[in-house]
Amino acid sequence: VGSVLDGGAVSVIYGALDTGLDLSSAQYWTQDSTGIQDTAENNDQFGWSLAAGDFDHDLVDDLAIGAHKEGVPGASQAGAVHVIYGIDGIGLASTGNAQFDQFAFGDSPETGESFGWALAVGRFDGDAYDDLAIGTPAER
Repeated sequence: VGSVLDGGAVSVIYGALDTGLDLSSAQYWTQDSTGIQDTAENNDQFGWSLAAGDFDHDLVDDLAIGAHKEGVPGASQAGAVHVIYGIDGIGLASTGNAQFDQFAFGDSPETGESFGWALAVGRFDGDAYDDLAIGTPAER
């Protein structure tokens, strides 16, 4: 991403009824994209993991993006997860996007824990709504 090494990026190509994937409406997302929380830094690895689901229950899929080497206050390479919400008829939009790290769960991130290394979507609590599981393989 520009002069940032291993900052990461995600490309999204939308499908079209008659033509399949349509590059004319493709999007390219980085942490420097307008409206995305935070900024791209060396080694963030934004896009390392991806998971799609309808997290805001509007019948349009959203995209969770892992940046497992993102630094957070007090801990380098602790990791973060971004969620970019889909809007019907538009696609993904940075409006209202979210960023999570271990602080959101009452945990204290430590250097190198890699929160966001892996992502999975499911209905873990048995209701009708998609849930997001976030892997942190080096949790201490």
